[in-house]
Amino acid sequence: MKKIIHRDVFGVNPRKREVSVDETMYRLGATIHKRRSGKYFIEGKMTSKNPKEIEAWIEEHKKQGLKKNCHIFRALDTETGVNKVVCKVMGEFFAVRGETVCKILYVNEIKLELDSNRVKSE
Repeated sequence: MKKIIHRDVFGVNPRKREVSVDETMYRLGATIHKRRSGKYFIEGKMTSKNPKEIEAWIEEHKKQGLKKNCHIFRALDTETGVNKVVCKVMGEFFAVRGETVCKILYVNEIKLELDSNRVKSE
């Protein structure tokens, strides 16, 4: 079964968003749970009718360095038999629409959990 979830994450930064897909499968006597999510928020925004000002704003923020990171984590619980793998990719990019440019930070995440003890009851 797949569930697609979109939510606005309210708190310190009201411009944060999250989209995720949850899926649970039962195969080979085990439960496999997959969650793919994308979180993003607008870090900076600038509006100008002059394209040169927009380009200068982008170049100024590029000088600070665009961040891109990837992390992979694996955990195996020998007592419960649960095997987890998490992969996160984080970074930032610029989006231009009309006279507005936005600097957007994102985190894309994939979680896999294999539980050989929990199976679907039929």
